[in-house]
Amino acid sequence: SVQYGLNVVHVILNDNAFGMIKWKQAGAGFTNWGLDLKNPDFVALAKSYGAHGHRVESADEFAPLLQKCLDAPGTHVIEVPF
Repeated sequence: SVQYGLNVVHVILNDNAFGMIKWKQAGAGFTNWGLDLKNPDFVALAKSYGAHGHRVESADEFAPLLQKCLDAPGTHVIEVPF
């Protein structure tokens, strides 16, 4: 989206795992194997591609930050750790 000059906001829900698969396998009684990840710094990664990178630290920060990104031009990446 940076390459094409798009105004877009990407939201990354970062649980450092294949969370949905992990949850389903746990519910089925399977052991956790190979589902935890070491993700990159998504804010730094976004900036390295020319996008605006943001990370929220609390749920209260999300809505105002999202609105700020929607109101600003360019590509924005918001990382939401949980």
